[in-house]
Amino acid sequence: RVSRAIFHGDIPYMGVRDYTFHRADSILSALTGGLGAASASPTSPAPRVAEIGVHLAEFGQRLLSRHPALRWLGVDPYECDIDANLHSFREGLAGTQVLQGARRLLSPWL
Repeated sequence: RVSRAIFHGDIPYMGVRDYTFHRADSILSALTGGLGAASASPTSPAPRVAEIGVHLAEFGQRLLSRHPALRWLGVDPYECDIDANLHSFREGLAGTQVLQGARRLLSPWL
């Protein structure tokens, strides 16, 4: 059950001001009460974010680089049967290659 829900209808436009529109900016804005990623400090409470479907880890990298206290959990199977759609999505890379790229991008936080 959901004990509380807060809807942020204006959040998708938060990154437009600094020309960095990214879905991670929407999440960071929600985590910081709409104050933006710059309001996060090392003494801010450590929000927890779970990302399902990490792929190349660009979303996680952006969150972690912009919020110093954020705790991130990423889940992705990486190794699975590749059908035509997934092959195109991965740009022809094998699951192990995608995982290696994600690890490289996230290496400062691993």
